[in-house]
Amino acid sequence: MKPNAPPDDHESGGDLNTHAARAGEIGTLASSLARARARLVDVAARPNAIREIGELLLKWGRDQEAARFLAGIADIAEHDAHLAFMLGWASFACGKYKDAERFAVLALSKDLGNPEHWLLCAEAAWAQGELAKAAEFLDRMLSSFPDNQNALMRLGQLHLSAGNFREAIAFCNKVIAIDASMSTPFATRARAHNLLGEHVEADASYQTAVALDVREISGGRNSFIGYGNFLRETGRSKAAVELFLKWLPERPSYAGSGDLALARLTAGQLGDA
Repeated sequence: MKPNAPPDDHESGGDLNTHAARAGEIGTLASSLARARARLVDVAARPNAIREIGELLLKWGRDQEAARFLAGIADIAEHDAHLAFMLGWASFACGKYKDAERFAVLALSKDLGNPEHWLLCAEAAWAQGELAKAAEFLDRMLSSFPDNQNALMRLGQLHLSAGNFREAIAFCNKVIAIDASMSTPFATRARAHNLLGEHVEADASYQTAVALDVREISGGRNSFIGYGNFLRETGRSKAAVELFLKWLPERPSYAGSGDLALARLTAGQLGDA
């Protein structure tokens, strides 16, 4: 949904090629930002320059600055779907969810064919606790984009949050049928199976999710934490400890470290907690 941004350090690999590529991308963004800022002195070019600066700042993850810049041309968003979308995303990133929904709906009214507009509408509604409205946006989106994995995955997660575990599993299965290479649908499906008391199915899905995490380039997924807690909750605390000890050195996590301590406690390893 968000314009492509350079990955955070914890998401990018540790190899020199990855860091060199990121440095190159940041350098390109900085150069583009400097050129756009220089155009601000030209009154005629100022609106486009502000728009470009806002988009670059969003890509750079500087959401609050982007929101301040884009606010200067918010009055023309009525006629510009992409500007309305950027204003919506910037508002969302700053925690202003009502404004985010307002701009997202405006963007959608100008361009129904962009799936990102539908997704932002749903995310903004969800952030305000309006699950039914979020589901409606996603369902309507699927009528035009039936194989959109983001919409299917978010519906699975939404149904999980709402306690509709069978529906959550069904949507995860749809995502997996399209692309079985990502860990998120397997981890979400595992949680739903676990909450239904279907531990064999949950275990299998968690194992697949953890295995896929190893292959995901971003490295930002930590399915092992969910799996470790599942093992502890189902009476296999020693196995949970082993899992945490295997993965935490490679993927440090405050939450994972706390869960390791809890697993050690329940495993009777009090001196190591």
